[in-house]
Amino acid sequence: MIITLITDFATAQGLGALAHQIDALAASDPSPVLLQGESGTGKGWVARAIHNRSTRSSGPFVEVTCAGRSALAPEQGVSGVFELADRGTIFLDEIGELALELQAQLVELLDGAPAPAFNVRLIGATNRDLVREVASGQFREDLYDRLNVMPLTLPPVRERAREDRLDLVTRIITDLKTQLPGCPTECNTDVLERLASAPWPGNVREMRNVLERSMMLARGQPAIGVDHLPNDLRQRAPTDRRYHAQSLSEVERQHIERTLRHHGGNRTRAAQELGISRATLINKIRVYSLNI
Repeated sequence: MIITLITDFATAQGLGALAHQIDALAASDPSPVLLQGESGTGKGWVARAIHNRSTRSSGPFVEVTCAGRSALAPEQGVSGVFELADRGTIFLDEIGELALELQAQLVELLDGAPAPAFNVRLIGATNRDLVREVASGQFREDLYDRLNVMPLTLPPVRERAREDRLDLVTRIITDLKTQLPGCPTECNTDVLERLASAPWPGNVREMRNVLERSMMLARGQPAIGVDHLPNDLRQRAPTDRRYHAQSLSEVERQHIERTLRHHGGNRTRAAQELGISRATLINKIRVYSLNI
């Protein structure tokens, strides 16, 4: 299992339709949260967003990948990981693959034993059907009961609204632009149409990979064009004739406006959700002439 201690608190990407649910989960601290959904739907991003919007945001966010090995870390064990996350949040990704002996240790910690108990909020994530795993004896029923207090199922990208898909494109490119200097951060309208209408069986992870490749292929160009997309997207015929072509800048402007309205014009909260500094947000408000 891979343990990552995260101190720079990223925000969730492209989750406009889930913002109210995330806020509700953030406010429900210290109740455990169980995130469910297909691989690549952004469960890790949602876990970070819940942490960021909670009263624990100044504390650590410790991410643990539960797949691949029968122990968290021989020198630490479950309690050692909880100690790292004290006064913060621990995110157990792929918790459905946690070994049964470690599941027992986790139940003990959640019940406050053995001492010392840690002040930790637990968020678990899985792409498995845990009810079926409990029935087959692969997952402890008592652990499932403790996790399933605040469940949230993340929809696959193919089931999200067009607005959310375009939000995803904007946020992914914003993340990638610092890693890919000289690459375009705009998409032409044909590209946006194909990105918004594609089925994305690999979900957010697949979309990010496609955009990263396309940005690199378009290096030095003013915008990503259809020729920079993978072959299946280049050949994909438009499926929604009602689509209104927009530049990526216009998509960003609308997303910033919606986020500001959601937070009642509060620049600090909006900037936190958008994953940018307050100064950057204020500059974008000026550039886009937003009166909120």
